[in-house]
Amino acid sequence: GTDISPPAGWRHSMMAHAWNDPYFQATVEDQTDEFPDYAGDIEDKCLTCHSPMGHSQAHASGLGLSNTACTGETGCYRMATAQQDDHAREGVSCTLCHQMVDGAVDLPSSGNFLVPGEGEATARIIYGPFLNPRGRPMQRRTNYDVRHSAYLSSSRHCATCHDLSTTSFDINTGHPAQPAISFKEQAPYAEWRNSRYSTDGVAKKTCQDCHMPAPDDYATRIAVTPSGLANSRWPKRRPYSLHEFAGGNTYVLGLLKTWRRELGIADSTTEEGFDAAISSSREVLRQAADISLQSYSRNAQQLKLEVTVKNRTGHKLPTGYPSRRMWVQLTVADANGSVFFESGKPNEHGSLDMDQSHLQPSCLTTNKPDGFDSTSCFEQHRNQISSPE
Repeated sequence: GTDISPPAGWRHSMMAHAWNDPYFQATVEDQTDEFPDYAGDIEDKCLTCHSPMGHSQAHASGLGLSNTACTGETGCYRMATAQQDDHAREGVSCTLCHQMVDGAVDLPSSGNFLVPGEGEATARIIYGPFLNPRGRPMQRRTNYDVRHSAYLSSSRHCATCHDLSTTSFDINTGHPAQPAISFKEQAPYAEWRNSRYSTDGVAKKTCQDCHMPAPDDYATRIAVTPSGLANSRWPKRRPYSLHEFAGGNTYVLGLLKTWRRELGIADSTTEEGFDAAISSSREVLRQAADISLQSYSRNAQQLKLEVTVKNRTGHKLPTGYPSRRMWVQLTVADANGSVFFESGKPNEHGSLDMDQSHLQPSCLTTNKPDGFDSTSCFEQHRNQISSPE
């Protein structure tokens, strides 16, 4: 009774809304305001993966590129252009991932995916995970030639956008640091490659195993005829990977749901669809870690709990964009349910008690005074919690 077709799963995913994501757009705007001389370079870098179809098409054709605030020889793809390009506003869509070819890069950096360009022999090839695909229906409808590709099911396929290195800037000059420094902003793939999930035969899992899970023992014909019916002559395939691309980001999915009309996606999305995407992401989060009480002791003056959190992902937890965080919430109540101690409870905006001190003006300004101690501006890892604050 549930539509599990690839378009249905993708439609409300973060992949589909990589461009629409207001958090992403605000971050890019903040960076370009900070470094206006390089605004074109910054936008081009970010749009490589947030609007990969628009970016790839522009650089392949040479159309729609700008030389303003851009040091690249061929020009930069800008946010204002992507705003007008329908294929840019579709974020990461089917034909981006399914046209990518193996670049044979062991440790990729963001945006180095390879998509054949117009005129190349492989330009009209589309790849899938199944052997011996039936290609005629795809050829008739889209003029694509279908081929099998093991690369499509590999973690390296995801790594081309999910390991991100950026150029470090000198805050005093507003120009790239000299000598040049490449800063690893996020590295889920590198983390996975150094985990047991990349090598252990029993535990081995790819990115797709967790983020595109296959229903147990489910097989299906993976396409329908123009009338909407399955062709009985087509083979049933398994495993069939869901295209929800569920991750740990429920906050932005909530923003997309609330501001659908303002973001221009009201006609292509539904509130129910985003609710389902949020639910899927929370299910992924529930499986991401185990939390257990290792020991417990109490006397007249003190209650002591030793808690262990076990990471069950193949990467750091949390991982990806560095503003993400995790914390333990502890509530102590009496037999009547009255709470008399609580630590780590977020308010209705998602803030914790200590957050206000991290948002002081001296923490938020880019140019810090000499000798400024930045440790007061972020929450450090804590091994022991001893107060509600």
